[in-house]
Parts: sequence; structure tokens; C-alpha cells
Amino acid sequence: MNLPDNVNVDSNETSQKAVVSFSCNDGYTLSGPSSMLCTSSGVWNNTHVQVVLLMPTAKVH
Repeated sequence: MNLPDNVNVDSNETSQKAVVSFSCNDGYTLSGPSSMLCTSSGVWNNTHVQVVLLMPTAKVH
């Protein structure tokens, strides 16, 4: 499983039916699913994890 920078995964488990969940470093958010399942055929059900940089909110004076 290849993951983009700034993504954290809660497990290194790769057995069938394993579920891994993702989170992002501060200042980033996930775009799309936040978890993957290793199917009974041994492939991940979702291979597209995207990270989006959050833009800082401008302060109004």
C-alpha cells in the first residue's frame, strides 16, 4: 500500500479482512475514504487515499 505524505495509518496489518484507518497530520484533511479493507482475495478494496492541504482562514479586521 503506497500512501501519500502527511498520512498516518493506525495499523500495519495486511491479512485478509484486515481494516486500516487513516488520519492526516495537522493542517491536512483526507479526501475520500478514511479506511481500507483487505478483501478475501488479498487485495485492498480502496487504493486511492488523497490528502488535501487546508488553507488558513484569513483574519478580518
